Amino acid sequence: MYEYKVSEKLQEDERYKHLLSCLSEKPIKLWEDGNISVGSLELTQQRINQICLANGMKKLVLGFESFEDLIKKNDNKGIILFTNDASKRFYRNIEKRLYQNPGRFFPIYLNIDSITFAEKILKKQSSMKFVYIEGEEMYARILMGFAK
Repeated sequence: MYEYKVSEKLQEDERYKHLLSCLSEKPIKLWEDGNISVGSLELTQQRINQICLANGMKKLVLGFESFEDLIKKNDNKGIILFTNDASKRFYRNIEKRLYQNPGRFFPIYLNIDSITFAEKILKKQSSMKFVYIEGEEMYARILMGFAK
């Protein structure tokens, strides 16, 4: 399973320990020939609220291409969320970024399709396979919110 890296303060937090426990229950291999498995979560209302909070604070980057552009410009840590209905190529690209940037991202496979994900977060009919939540402060806040 992917080695999640966070600050010592987060590591000691019981909510974070609970989140790690949830993530390790159902690890998902990114693609059949890949080497990385990541934790998976259901998208609960609490988690939807946390993602919408990040969106309202302009910390949500929509789409893999926008993410790629952003990570070239800075070395911020962040959370990668992606849906269960992307192509093998898409998952290979995620795995590639995780290898190139060990410990920088906190990847979470969401057990939801891209259309439902977009409806719940953007409140409109669309498709959204990937979001990146940027910034250290937001990173910690969202992870703690996800643990509930």
